[in-house]
Amino acid sequence: MLEKFRSLFLILSTALPLLCAAESSLMEVADNFSIQLQSDSEHSAQVLDFFRRIERNLRVTTRIVSNASSRPMTVVVTAGQPAGSCRITYSRKLRSYVLQLPSDCKKYQNFPQIGRILTGALIQTRLGNPLQEPLPEGAYWIADGVWASFVRQEHTPDQILRFTWLEGLRNLVENGFSLKLNAQMLTPPAKIRNGSAEWELYTQRAQLMLELARQMNVNRQLNLLKDYCFLLFGKKLSTQESFGRIFYTAARTKYASYGVPQSMMTAASETEAGEKALAKLAERQLFSPYAPMSPTAFSKRFKEVCQFKYKHASGKFDLTAVLSDLPELVEKVGECNAVPPVKIFELNELSALSPMQLKPDIFALTQLLANIGNEHPRRLSQKIKYNMNLIDQKLEKLKKVDAVLAAYEKAGLPLLYEERYNLQSNMPHAPLPEKTARFIQDAEFSASR
Repeated sequence: MLEKFRSLFLILSTALPLLCAAESSLMEVADNFSIQLQSDSEHSAQVLDFFRRIERNLRVTTRIVSNASSRPMTVVVTAGQPAGSCRITYSRKLRSYVLQLPSDCKKYQNFPQIGRILTGALIQTRLGNPLQEPLPEGAYWIADGVWASFVRQEHTPDQILRFTWLEGLRNLVENGFSLKLNAQMLTPPAKIRNGSAEWELYTQRAQLMLELARQMNVNRQLNLLKDYCFLLFGKKLSTQESFGRIFYTAARTKYASYGVPQSMMTAASETEAGEKALAKLAERQLFSPYAPMSPTAFSKRFKEVCQFKYKHASGKFDLTAVLSDLPELVEKVGECNAVPPVKIFELNELSALSPMQLKPDIFALTQLLANIGNEHPRRLSQKIKYNMNLIDQKLEKLKKVDAVLAAYEKAGLPLLYEERYNLQSNMPHAPLPEKTARFIQDAEFSASR
């Protein structure tokens, strides 16, 4: 009797997963977005939450939401489908096209091609296009950037402050490379190599461009990303022309709102001015009070801003001067009258990238420059020179602080870790910071007395 009961239990336990697998449920992720899962409640809840995080990230990052013209979209999670594969097929049962994905959604993050197709399909259906119609190639960076930002958030779930931290781009800019954002720089590599430097820098540019598009939406009723996609759909303009029409125009308007001196923008064409404005806005986004430019890189920028050139009286060659020379030069050299407003703006731009400790001093320096012509030149020159030296001294202190922090990060060991978890007494100890080692020695000496 007991053996029969065991046999019946084995049969039922084997058949139960098959019966559950045969049953499936269509669950709503968002307004026009559904997912079909096997009826395993625990697994279904995890997968549903995963797709809801994807949808939320897309909505927050792009502000592309469902509306009356949106098309329905269904994802079918298929057991046994190879990892990294995804395909769009037609479902007779659902009477619509569906996106088929593997069941192990945790592995999606290793396959950017899944991210591109999934987020691209979501964008298309919300723009009123059918699921099976892919995004135009000129808009791949939107899908890739959304997916990269989602993967980044998945790895940092406890992030509280919202700011753009893109280490690769930061390092390039701090080492003197120009930050360009245009249709060419946002063209994805021909082959996706997840984790390669080329792919990482491309996705970082895409994430930065998405954040800029959000910041440049001066009117909440407008959406630069949607307008850009619609221009690409129309195929009347090239990708470069569409990019310039939407993003360069918005960048010029946004940058002008910061009070850019006319002399800094009139010399360039509209395209060049738009690209320059976008690069300046990108720097303001890449470096912020929460993540300022490093003291070493900032020091180099500050020295550049503190210098300027003007023509010799003969007009045959240029002379180089510093900000402290300006009060007297403005009185003697006519062309130098235009320098103070430009330098005030450049210092304000630099202040947006600076550590918080330097902002009051930079503001004080701009006030001194604004006072040129209203105060005795020699006395004002001395004040400007003193303020410049003060900023230089603070930068040197910040460099030393940075070096100490870098040494701690490089060690990569929690304080006292080796002392607390030293299992092999014959092994040499990891080096400890000098103050910590002295503290341990003092504590041991006091305990032995």
